[in-house]
Amino acid sequence: FQAWVGVSSAILLSALTAGLESGQLEAARQAGWPFVAVVLFSALVVSVFAHTAYYGLIQRYEANLIAPLTLMSPLFTIAFGIVLTGDAFDGRMAVGSALALLGVLIIAVRPNFSLPRAALVRNAPE
Repeated sequence: FQAWVGVSSAILLSALTAGLESGQLEAARQAGWPFVAVVLFSALVVSVFAHTAYYGLIQRYEANLIAPLTLMSPLFTIAFGIVLTGDAFDGRMAVGSALALLGVLIIAVRPNFSLPRAALVRNAPE
């Protein structure tokens, strides 16, 4: 499933960038090896290594112990951007980070009204 999401996203985003932006191929050529390194890191480390490790952990441990690790993704993204690429952490970045984490918090702590009923229906004796 993850591979299909990646392929469909690449197709859609390529069409959007071709239609809405200009000069992106030249900018990629001028970026040189850092651009290639970022693409390879994203493809190999994030997609292959991280997903393999995540699903390996899911097989060994309860999902409720592993799933919260995915909530750390926005924090790691911000930290790696600052440390590895020298992104400036200013007020705008702080507000954006807070909004992203607020969205994660809302999803994480919202009450679940549908799952308990669905579980009761599936587990009801026939």
